[in-house]
Amino acid sequence: MNELTNHQMMFLSADPSALEGAARLLDFGDTLTHYNTSLSEREADLIAISSDWLAIGEDMQKAMDKFAAEHAEAIDG
Repeated sequence: MNELTNHQMMFLSADPSALEGAARLLDFGDTLTHYNTSLSEREADLIAISSDWLAIGEDMQKAMDKFAAEHAEAIDG
């Protein structure tokens, strides 16, 4: 997965560290919770949809490569 795709996939989800996870045990006021923001709902939707399609494209490419490797004799003739 390339860096741009990874950034887009992680944009709308949290990526906490082990230290942050441990700190949340004592965060009774929920002060550590934060969310990524967008300029608008439309921008958030566009990022999420493009991220989904990029993931689908990568999955399809992997499946086609695997199929081609497994059936190389039949493909080549």
